[in-house]
Amino acid sequence: MGERVAWQRIAPHLLKRETAAERVVWYWDDGPLVAGGLLLWLDGAGHVVGFQLTHTPFPGTREYLADWRAGGSLRCGQVGDGEGGLHRKMAPIVRYERPDARRLAALAAYFARNAAALEPGHRAAVAAALGGGDEASAARPRRARGVVHAVSGKNGGRGAGIAATRKALAA
Repeated sequence: MGERVAWQRIAPHLLKRETAAERVVWYWDDGPLVAGGLLLWLDGAGHVVGFQLTHTPFPGTREYLADWRAGGSLRCGQVGDGEGGLHRKMAPIVRYERPDARRLAALAAYFARNAAALEPGHRAAVAAALGGGDEASAARPRRARGVVHAVSGKNGGRGAGIAATRKALAA
């Protein structure tokens, strides 16, 4: 079997800053059998405040995603290609799902195979979030994300977001 291609860091000048307070670091792997990548959001001090890890295992065409932001929980999902809808050339759509232990383990294993490309602090923060604990960022103050809405599910709330619909139907 041929030698595996590890993550390559995308040149920073090619990436757009989403906010002035954060910078983005992108690692990409587009090997012949396995594809994926890691987007890191770093604060001014260089600490990881969020990431998106994607992986398309071989054999297969489905792309899986783990998404995490400081102060929140790890979310897992599938990335749809946007094709097959009513409109052509739609942007990819992430469908978040209940975390599947096998998929999460596959994402964590993919990360572990490529983690040597990251700085040690970044590697530890992502590994901690993938492992369910967040010891790496526990010592840092967390960014305010807004009020947790138990009913709507906003900002980490657990509601389904259909309370208003139920209320209207009951009236």
